[in-house]
Order: sequence, then C-alpha cells, then structure tokens
Amino acid sequence: MTPTQESMCNSLNQQFDAIIDPISKAKSTYQRTLRDFRSGLASISFSPFEDVQTALDGIRDAASAVIPGDALSDMNDIKNMIDGCSYLSAFSPVSSIVSGATGMFGAIDDFINDAAAGTPEFGLGGLADSLINMLGGGGLPGGNVLSDLFRQADELINCLSTICGRDVSSKIATVEGLMGDFELNDSYELDLETIYSDIGLSAGDITNMDTTIGGITNIKDSASTAMNNTVSAIKDLSKIGGFF
Repeated sequence: MTPTQESMCNSLNQQFDAIIDPISKAKSTYQRTLRDFRSGLASISFSPFEDVQTALDGIRDAASAVIPGDALSDMNDIKNMIDGCSYLSAFSPVSSIVSGATGMFGAIDDFINDAAAGTPEFGLGGLADSLINMLGGGGLPGGNVLSDLFRQADELINCLSTICGRDVSSKIATVEGLMGDFELNDSYELDLETIYSDIGLSAGDITNMDTTIGGITNIKDSASTAMNNTVSAIKDLSKIGGFF
C-alpha cells in the first residue's frame, strides 16, 4: 500500500468514531421511548378494528385542514399572505413555509393524541412514530437520520476491511451492539415484527398496530410531500431574484 493509500485508510479509520458518536448520544432518549412503547404494547386493551379505522379516518380528515392544498389558488393565497404581511416579508417565502411546517406537524400530533383517548393504539402509534422519526429524521430538515449513520458505519467497515485490510472486528461488534440496543432489523428500521413476537401479540393485535402506525406514517408523508410541493410552487410563482 502506498503512503497516500495508507493515509486515506487512516482517515477512514478516524471517521468511524465521528459516525458512531451521534448514534451513541441518541441512544438513551431512543431507548426511553422504546421502553414506553414495549410496556404499552404489553398492557394495552386492544380496540375493535373498526374503531381503529374510524379514528384513523378522523385524523386524516382533521389533518387535511392543516396540510397545504396543491391547487394554484392555494399557492397564490400563501404567496399573497407572505407578500401582504410585513413580518413574514422579512423572511424568504421558503423560510416562512418551512417554519410553518413545525406547526402543521404539531397539529397532526395533537390529532393523534386526541384519538388516543378513545383508541389507545394511537398512543402507541405516536410512540412508534417518534422512534421512526429518530431513525429516519422525519419529514423536516435537520433530522438525525440515524438509520443513515448505521448504514454509513457498515459501508465504512466494509471499505476498511476489503480495501485497507484492517482488522474491523471491534467495529463490527460496536455496530451490532448498537443495532441491538436500537432494536433494528437488517434494513436499519425498527424491528416491529420481532417486538410483536416477543410480547406475544395476536394476529388481530398486529393488524391494529400496523394499521395505526402505517396510517400515521402515510399522513405525515403526505404532509411532507405537500410542504415540498408548496415550496417549489411558491418559488415558481415568485421568480424574484435574490428572494430566497
């Protein structure tokens, strides 16, 4: 190996700790939520499936009132609000819209919490959503994207082993240990299947939880997509140099 290659391998080796550090720092917060989720699953009185579906439909209807529409008139309304408000006009349209996204997702969380009062699956669905957001960064900028860090750590280990010929056994053990702590599957996602199996949920209970968690995820994905579309549309409508 040339000195240049050796230098590159040394650099890669040093980057491992930088990837692992934010994962380790997030572990305690993540595990507290994970313990609450597991405890709730073990003690919940599951609802009839029809009640879960009715509650989910209610959340979806309520969310539609706070998620931006995609009609041109809706985009013009948002643009006119920003143009006509001296406070908002001090910021870029994109900054104003992204800042407003925090309130939108907060409102959706409130709808989920309201549903949990009568349909406890949604309390657990909210906890699962928190775990998924910690792993994937959610729909907002600045997310942790912990799952990507796990993936990067594995890719880095592979390079150190195959390209640099380094002993990576301790690094593999570190990553595998953290994946166990976070209860992830091989795709670096929350391993709900194993959690359900450990607790002994019935097929009907699993259907309730999958419907709840999947429904929450779909609503928030729709909200994220709507925000991205709104940002793009406002950019197209404004077309003012230096405005962003």
